[in-house]
Amino acid sequence: MKSELLKQVEEFATSLLEHRLSEILYFHNLAHTYEVVAATIDIGKNCGLSEEELETVTIAAWFHDVGYCDIYKGHEQHSASIAAKFLGKSGTDQFRIEQIISCILATRMPQHPITLLEMIICDADFYHFSRTDYPQHEQALKKEWDLNLHLQYTEAQWNSLNAKMLKEHHYWTHYGKTVLQLKKEENIARLDILNSY
Repeated sequence: MKSELLKQVEEFATSLLEHRLSEILYFHNLAHTYEVVAATIDIGKNCGLSEEELETVTIAAWFHDVGYCDIYKGHEQHSASIAAKFLGKSGTDQFRIEQIISCILATRMPQHPITLLEMIICDADFYHFSRTDYPQHEQALKKEWDLNLHLQYTEAQWNSLNAKMLKEHHYWTHYGKTVLQLKKEENIARLDILNSY
């Protein structure tokens, strides 16, 4: 059962992403946040988190990309500021706010999570690397980078870049390293086949 705080956070983040997010964010949108929240819960449960720990990292997942409503580069810091302001007004204790901010900031690239909660949200943010519908995710990101960052790639260049990214990326949690990694390797194999032509 969701706590009142989690309900408020979900409502606030959803409203923000629905009404203030640019329409040309084809990857970093509300659907991505929903997926990261679901992935956070999945990984968190598999890592044996307490209910309070799971709620803390889930709150961070709801907030982790809200900064995109205002800025693209450096959105994590802005997301953390929005979270801190909202949680401060809601009466959340300072230690928990700091945990949530640390989780959000841990998603910055390159990732360097320290705590288990930070590792969980980092793995959740790249959960899509392990999904069977990964091709749709990477094509959405290609389109987003083209329109927002003016980065244009041929399909061959993009496939090569994706293969490199997936190979260099590593999961942090035991669940990520054992379960998600195996599924990610299937996507790497698919990209390697594309890159061999």
